[in-house]
Amino acid sequence: MKEIIRLLSSILDALQKPKKKKIFLTVSEAVQEMGTSREVIYKMMTYPDFPMNYVNSKRLVRIQEVPEWLQKHNREDFGK
Repeated sequence: MKEIIRLLSSILDALQKPKKKKIFLTVSEAVQEMGTSREVIYKMMTYPDFPMNYVNSKRLVRIQEVPEWLQKHNREDFGK
């Protein structure tokens, strides 16, 4: 019984710890995080100031910088 209580306690501790957020997201991860489509992400990536980096040929979104970038471009419609 003590073992079960110890295991449940460690599970609870793990669930309560804040999870580390990724700094870079793939396009697929950015789609899920932002709740938008791949097409919209790729359209945003055409802007030279969009926060992303290339690793080999893979584009990675600097997700923590996206909200500020969107504020700069708030009047533009990326869904078209």
